[in-house]
Amino acid sequence: MLKKVALACMIGAALVSVAGCGSSDKKDAATSDKKITVGFSVSTQNNPFFVTMANSVKAEADKLGINVKIVDAQNDSAKQANDVADLIQSKVDVLIVNPVDSAAISNSVIAANQAKIPVITIDRSSDKGDVAVHIASNNVKGGEMAAQYIIDKLGEQTPVAELEG
Repeated sequence: MLKKVALACMIGAALVSVAGCGSSDKKDAATSDKKITVGFSVSTQNNPFFVTMANSVKAEADKLGINVKIVDAQNDSAKQANDVADLIQSKVDVLIVNPVDSAAISNSVIAANQAKIPVITIDRSSDKGDVAVHIASNNVKGGEMAAQYIIDKLGEQTPVAELEG
């Protein structure tokens, strides 16, 4: 639950911080009659972490009165590139991308830059192009916190097995 709240807060802060970004002909978000539209390309919705991420973006956008278009790349970098191209073509005001692959998304980020659409990356960044905001978790710190939680609940001498994959 804490992760979900923290993610929603970070996304909300990122949305607010870039809402006024872009070309100079766009009015300030607070005074504009035009509703902001955010395009969000999530790598896959077959993983509960990314489902929570998409739901958090939607919930935070709803709270801020922002339209959001969410597309699922289904873990396919080519599909994600097509999805992002469609979002750019639809002239979203902000693009949020949870890249399937940092190298594969680079051309899409560059295309968004050329269209003067601010880009926010989540979890993975882009190898090229300008990213306005990058939101990432610290997996090493998360592993340390999980290990400490196990120690606190079970004790230091409890056998533990690690599963990978």
